[in-house]
Formats: sequence, structure tokens, C-alpha cells
Amino acid sequence: MRPILLLAALLALGGCAVAGQTMSADARTDEPLVFGRIEMVDAAGRPLAVAPTAFIGHMHLVVVSEATGREYSLRCDRAGLISPFAGSLPPGRYRITKVVSGALRHVTTQAQGQFTVEQRQLVYIGTLRFVGKGLMPAATGVWTLLDELDATLTALQAIRPGVSSDVAVSLVTGVPATQPPLRGSVSDGTYTSPRRLFSFRVPKASNWAGVQFEIQEAMETGPRNYDMVAFYVKDFGEVRIASVRRIPRVALDNMAKDNPTSVLRNIADKALGDWRQNFPQDPEVIDEQLIPTTYGQGIQRVYKAARGSLMEKLEGGSGKGFERFDVLIGVILVIRNDHYISAIAEDDHRPLDTVALMQSLKTFFTSIRVADAPHFESR
Repeated sequence: MRPILLLAALLALGGCAVAGQTMSADARTDEPLVFGRIEMVDAAGRPLAVAPTAFIGHMHLVVVSEATGREYSLRCDRAGLISPFAGSLPPGRYRITKVVSGALRHVTTQAQGQFTVEQRQLVYIGTLRFVGKGLMPAATGVWTLLDELDATLTALQAIRPGVSSDVAVSLVTGVPATQPPLRGSVSDGTYTSPRRLFSFRVPKASNWAGVQFEIQEAMETGPRNYDMVAFYVKDFGEVRIASVRRIPRVALDNMAKDNPTSVLRNIADKALGDWRQNFPQDPEVIDEQLIPTTYGQGIQRVYKAARGSLMEKLEGGSGKGFERFDVLIGVILVIRNDHYISAIAEDDHRPLDTVALMQSLKTFFTSIRVADAPHFESR
């Protein structure tokens, strides 16, 4: 395995539906079978998102023919965020436009690149790997291309017996991003998100040193159907996160068949997973309440993350070294029409103080203002 190129920095999980004109690139004997692999992982190589299977589903690689402008979708063979993909395409030159990460149609338009399909039976284009980084690994990171032909071909042949070993290699070449990342703004003590989906009063940090928050936003550039921002004091592990995300129609239809409380629980888990996946073990829900909000009935959950702190402290003297510790994380979430509104809080400097954490989170959530019909970029 060897790294080939840097495809693009920035966003992993957005929220825009695949266009209705997209054609499924189902395997056909009269056209070349194009294959490769997609991975969305953290720095340790683990799947990036912690979410119910219904919210992950099968990823798709969406490409456009440069000759005809027709859009095709190459579906991954396995559900989840690590899988080979394959599909038939007419010979020609193609441009990658996005990776759709599952049933909720979360996408990244920054998975860019180009490749050529020759008139051959089997064409390998490489492994597209997204590695999440920073405070919001599911929202910021980099795409790279790897050459893993032998392993990917073996995996494909295990899934599709009879696939030939006579492969034409046509690795993706990178296309740099041309748009600057979108940024929110602060004016008169009010923060407004990049796409103006929400605003709130800038919160005051509670650490004893009085160090105030820095802003970290999801660094996307292309069409998206969400905004997400973190206010962060690194030295004290103090975080406030706000997000508004569109829910595609297919997911709304599935949610309508389920128990409303179960849906709120699942989406709250997803909201936490969209921010952090680097927990040593799954966080445990230690408190849960259904609560009234300005936007309808919501859910308030307190998670206990064993050794899940952002900070590290000295344990057992210098011989043992610095280790992470248990911490509480609060989530408040409400679903309204075709979108959900969420707020998250973590305070490592008072890691197990449920009352202080949730009082602060409630104040923060109450300050979030969302229009009755926020403007999303596609519906």
C-alpha cells in the first residue's frame, strides 16, 4: 500500500441528496466494470462514524461523464464506512463529484478527482480514504488516494465470484479545490453560521482561568445542507457545539414508521457521533429526559464516556504518565419538519458535574435561533 496523492482537505459528513438524474452503475457485461474502495476512518483506521446501521447504509461514489454530463452512482458492496465498490461505466473520462455516505445521503463534495475508463473488462481506480482530524473529525479531515490493487481485487472476487484478474489500472488523479471554505461571523456578540441556518449569543466559557472560546467550523466549500460549529477551549477541554441539519425525505419516511422517542434517541446518538468517534468504548447514557423546546418536543441525554476526556491528566505519579479520564457529555436535540437542531456540551475541567453541565447546555440551546423554514441548498 502506498499513498498516491492528496485529493482534498475538508469536510466528511454533510447532508445533500444525490441528484434525481443520477444513474445506478449496475454491473453489465457490455461495459467495463470499474472498481475500487472507499474508507472513512479516524487516525487509527477505525470507521469514522458511530451511528445505527440505518444511518450509514451503503456508500456511493458519484461521478460525471465529461463527454455527456451524465451522472452515475457506484454503490459499495458492504454497508458501513469501509467497503469496496464496483459498477459498470461506458469508456471515457470521468470526474468524481461526491461520496454519499449512506442512508441519510450525507456527502462530501470535496472528494474530487478524475479517472479514465478504458475499453477493458475490469478497471481499477484506487482506494479513496478520508481521515477525520481535529476536534470535529467527522466534519474536517483530508482525502487521499491509495494503491491497494491486490487487496481490493481479492475482496471484490470474494463478493463477486468469477471476476477476472486481468485488470487495467487507471488511478484517480487529483483536482484541487477552487473555493475557499465558508465561514460564520460574529457581530455584537452574536454568532451566525456560514449558511445562516442558525445564530446564537456567543457563550462565555466557565473555566477558572477565564480563557474564552475559539471557533472551529466544519470546513466545507461546496453545496451542503447543514451548518455545524464548535466553540472550544483546548487547555480546559470545554466545548459547546451547535448544528442544524436537513433530513432527506427517504430518512423522514423511515423515521415516520418508528417510535418517536426511539427516533430522537437514534438521532441524538448520531449527533454525538458526528462530532466525536474516538472513544475507548461506547459512551453510556446515564440520564435521559423528553423536554419541551421552542421547536417542539426534544430529548436531553447525558452520556458518560469512560476515559473519553479531551484532556489528559497525570495519573499515579510520573511513572504512570498522562491518561484520559471519565467525563460527561450532554446532548439536547429536537426534530422539526425536515431538519434537526442539536447542541452538545463537554467540560473536562469539571468532568462529572451533571448539574453544571446541563444548566450550561440548556442555556446554550435556548439561545439558538433557527428560522421557521431554513434555506437548504437542495430538498
